[in-house]
Amino acid sequence: MSLIECNLTVLGLTGVEDKLQDNVKVTLENLKNGGMKIWMLTGDKIETAISIAISSKIFDRNTDYKIISNTTDLETIKTFFNEIKRFNMDALVVDGVSLSTIMEECFDEFIDLSMELKGVIGCRFSPTQKALVARALRLRSKKIVCCIGDGGNDVSMITEANLGIGIVGKEGNQASLAADYSIEKFCYVTELFYWHGRNSYKNSATIANLIIHRGIILSVLQGLFCALINFIPFNLYVGIIMIAFVSIYTFFPIFSSVFTTDVSREVTQMFPELYKEPVEQTLLSIKEFTSWNLMSFIQGTIIMFAMVWYFDKELLV
Repeated sequence: MSLIECNLTVLGLTGVEDKLQDNVKVTLENLKNGGMKIWMLTGDKIETAISIAISSKIFDRNTDYKIISNTTDLETIKTFFNEIKRFNMDALVVDGVSLSTIMEECFDEFIDLSMELKGVIGCRFSPTQKALVARALRLRSKKIVCCIGDGGNDVSMITEANLGIGIVGKEGNQASLAADYSIEKFCYVTELFYWHGRNSYKNSATIANLIIHRGIILSVLQGLFCALINFIPFNLYVGIIMIAFVSIYTFFPIFSSVFTTDVSREVTQMFPELYKEPVEQTLLSIKEFTSWNLMSFIQGTIIMFAMVWYFDKELLV
C-alpha cells in the first residue's frame, strides 16, 4: 500500500460513522443498577470496541482494565490473569486470538475470573466464540444469561443463552427470528425486563404459592377431620364443595394477582433497583416456600378448630 498510495492528490474524503442507538447509555446504566453485569462481544477491533464501551458507559474513563491481545503463550496469559487479581482491576478486554488459546488451556479459569469483574469486552470474536462464551457462562456460573444481538453473527450466541433477545435492524431479521423475544430498539430492553419481566416473575411466584397454599389447607383440614373421628376414612368434601373451592372461593386471589401490580410502569423505569428482587429469586426461595407452607398449616388448623368449636355438639354426636 505504501508503494501505491504515494504522489496522490486528495480530491475528497469520505467518513462513515456507526452511531449508537438512542438512549443506549441510559439503558445500560439502568441495567447495571438493576444488578446485571454487562459483557460486550463484538467482531470489531480492540480500539473500536473500547471506544464503544466508553461512549456507551459500559466502561467509564476511570475503569481500570487489562488488554489481552494477540497472545498465544499460556504463561503470558496466566501472568495477565495474576495481574488482574493482584491489582484488583475492574474489567478485561480480550481478542479472538487470545481467546482461542484460553479456550484450549484455561477456559474455566478465564470464566471464573471474568465473573468477578465488572465487565468484559470481547473483540474480533467469531460467531462460534460468542456462542461458546455464552454457553460457558450459563453452565459455569449457574446464573441466567441473556444475549442481545441484531445480526446474523449473533444467532448462535442468542440460541446458547437462557434468554435471547433479537433487535430488528438494518442487518436483517436473523437474530430477531432466532431469539425468544424481538424488539425494535435496544432501549426497549429495560421495559422488557423491569416491567414485563418483573411482573411475570411476581405473578408466577404468587400463583404458584397460592395453588400450593390452598392444596395444603385442604390436606390439613382432611387430616385433622379424620383424626377427630378416630381415623375413619370419611371424605370431608363432597364434589360440589371441592369444585366451588377451586373455581370460586380461591379463584379471585389468583385472578387479582394477574391483573394488579405493586408499582406503576414509570416507577420501574425510575428505580431499576426494584429488579433485584427477581434477580435474587427472593419470591421463589426456600425461605419463602417454607413460610407459605407454615402459614398453610396454621390456617388449616385454625379453620378446623374453629369449626370444631362452633359445631361442637353436632361433630361429637
